[in-house]
Amino acid sequence: MKKALIIIVFGIISFACEEDFNPYGEFKEKYILNCVLRGDSTIQVAALTKSYDPANFNPNLISEDVSIIGADIRILIGDSVYVFKDSTSNRADTTRYKTPFRFYYNKNLQLVPNKNIEVEALLPGGRRIRSSSRTPPKIIFDQRSSDVISSQSTNILQFIWNISFNGQYFDPRMIFTYSKNTNGASEIFTKEVPLKYITEGGSETPIFPQVGVQSILNVEKAAITKALNEISEGDPNKQNYSIYEYASVKVMALDVNLSRYYSTTSGSLDDLTVRIDEKDYTNIEGGYGIFASYIEGEYKIKFLPSYIQSFGYKILITD
Repeated sequence: MKKALIIIVFGIISFACEEDFNPYGEFKEKYILNCVLRGDSTIQVAALTKSYDPANFNPNLISEDVSIIGADIRILIGDSVYVFKDSTSNRADTTRYKTPFRFYYNKNLQLVPNKNIEVEALLPGGRRIRSSSRTPPKIIFDQRSSDVISSQSTNILQFIWNISFNGQYFDPRMIFTYSKNTNGASEIFTKEVPLKYITEGGSETPIFPQVGVQSILNVEKAAITKALNEISEGDPNKQNYSIYEYASVKVMALDVNLSRYYSTTSGSLDDLTVRIDEKDYTNIEGGYGIFASYIEGEYKIKFLPSYIQSFGYKILITD
């Protein structure tokens, strides 16, 4: 489910670039800062842009990038100050914007759980916008969580972790790692395990975890078995596959601001539904956008060798 949170982050990066406005009122330029600090990486990214006033009230007609360059963006964590550099990246989609995407980054910022964090952006004209947040506490898994996967495991493997505050959102997923030997060369892969499979139209469809407020993950043992079978589907040479001894449940815990953002912008709407009262969430002082963070916790579950060997696979024992 990491891709689910990646979609959230990229959605935030583009948040408010096409700011809602009253076409009959006076246009006021607004500055937008978006920065979601990642707990699973030391590379952090921020985007700084401004609102614009399309002459024909159609924002899609504007093809000029309104990103702000030359700003001074800093993150403060305790006594440490992290200065961001500006850079560019080629766009995957150049239908509208032809120029590279502009952003700011720092390559050496490692988040620590349960710490106050601040951001300040000094714009080229001298204006400052700022925000603050607090990283989520460390994720602690309950001792009742399943810790072994074997042929005798229960039908449902359950994993439970702590909640830091009411309304906190999580992005959980279960993965295992394996290697495949092809002509003497080994490649390493990861496989995400769905919660379960359901039968639709005569075929089985995997159901993966979704971002939500539940602090529990229930995975059907049958889904683990099927996921293990899938990695070698159609290949009779099962001995070429080796499964690492431990699978993992990884949980991304969102902080208060990111949880509020997700709660505000998500919901039960489908692609054909339009909300006319939807509000933009912002926690930027003197501007718009979001400053937030998330951290990641990991819980390891051991594969018993006999279970892995029942598929014809080898098991890789780790120290």
